[in-house]
Amino acid sequence: MNGVFLHDLIASGKLAQPRAFGRAFYAHLPALSMPYHPPLFPAVEALFFSAFGVNVLAARLAIAVAVALSGVLLFRLVLATHESATSGSARHGSVLPAALSTITFLSLPYALSLSADVMLEFPALVLALLAIYCLRTVDTEFPIGRAVAYGFIAGTAVWTKQQTVFLGAVPFVYIALLGRWSLLKKAGIWVASLVFAALVAALSALAVPFHNAGINQANPPDGHVYVFEHHLKFYATHYVNAVGIPGAILLIIFLAALAGRLVHRKPTALYVAWTGSLLFVLLLIGPFAVRYLFFALPPLIALGYAGLFSFAERWPGARRWVAAAGILIMTIGCVEGFRARRVFLSGPDEAAKFVAAAKPHRIMYCGGTDGYFIFSYRAARPGLDSAIISGNKLPRTIFTPVNIEKFANRYGVEYIVVEHSPELERRNQSPWEQLLHSAPPRMIPVRDIQLASSDPRWNGFLRIYRFANPSLNPENDLPVRMNMIGGTMIFRLDQ
Repeated sequence: MNGVFLHDLIASGKLAQPRAFGRAFYAHLPALSMPYHPPLFPAVEALFFSAFGVNVLAARLAIAVAVALSGVLLFRLVLATHESATSGSARHGSVLPAALSTITFLSLPYALSLSADVMLEFPALVLALLAIYCLRTVDTEFPIGRAVAYGFIAGTAVWTKQQTVFLGAVPFVYIALLGRWSLLKKAGIWVASLVFAALVAALSALAVPFHNAGINQANPPDGHVYVFEHHLKFYATHYVNAVGIPGAILLIIFLAALAGRLVHRKPTALYVAWTGSLLFVLLLIGPFAVRYLFFALPPLIALGYAGLFSFAERWPGARRWVAAAGILIMTIGCVEGFRARRVFLSGPDEAAKFVAAAKPHRIMYCGGTDGYFIFSYRAARPGLDSAIISGNKLPRTIFTPVNIEKFANRYGVEYIVVEHSPELERRNQSPWEQLLHSAPPRMIPVRDIQLASSDPRWNGFLRIYRFANPSLNPENDLPVRMNMIGGTMIFRLDQ
């Protein structure tokens, strides 16, 4: 929906009034998350929507391009760093570790899951890989042009997903691991940092008027030591969930090669600097999730294969066995990845098309899948002539038979969609459930649609009600709770 907003903003010709258009857009289609989520990838999505129309396929094509570019860039990076660590006739064998690293990473369950959804990880990874590629020769050459490129690309990565702020520390950690302190006397490293800092500051300034949404997650809560210890234990415990069996095997191989001093210092230092910088950031910020380890997976996989092939350099006679072991690990990863659960959701799209066909002016959606419904409704019915009211952004007290009838009449609601989820009902996270059992007489059920998903929260059904005889002079000022940026704002439903 962020991409839809930018697409519609450009199409409206109101680029000079983005906030006014944003208020009107959100009043009708309340599913935006900027600037909590940065605006760069939505701008790319807007281009895809302009070319292919506003639909799920266009959004997934944007992600597919990012996945393809990530694969190409990871292959090129591993190829370049592996070649720099070998010499002479050994360089022709660099293609295999690069290919194994790329295929293994793309086959990880988390990579497959994120590539099948419209998420920010792969678009941000493209920029992170480009930035790291610029940094690979910092010890031999890092001219001002390349320094500016690193700072700019790393900064745009943060404009795609905030966790990539770790890229600001990578050059310094890399230099420290190389022991090349004299590089700090050169202008390149500082130029790169200034460009990067300027872009991060610009993104922070964009978030300030919205309660610092997005950047405020970088602020650790009270109890810094506790947060560090908790996050360290959490990520250590869930590491195998992120990397699977191949990742765990490769980490053990790398540690064994490191203990035997078999790995080359320069390429190893680059990937260790990448991983270490990211983990340092993740251990300090308040939010935590296994998904945040995503950006550590490419360097950890590359380190594992670097460690494996270092055995072949020490004992050339074992080269075939090492290659066979690498292919076996990759195969295990492919089997494990493609056996993983696919991501899917059905129900909100069908409900949105059904309601859109009636051309109502105001709809109320009571459920956690409101974002999917809103996107599908906008895809089915362009423009802002319908206002969707999200139950997730209203007080829980509204969801009683008496109060919902008063609310729907007061605001001229013509259709009400109620989500039934046994999982959320059990957790007491769906206050609208009681409407399914005791709906007021003016809520007339017209259709039930199955709600099915790979996520157990979204399994159940959607019941569509037509609200009879709503007020002909409805109120327009609606207080809406802003879940992403905090607070409550009043939106006009008639603008």
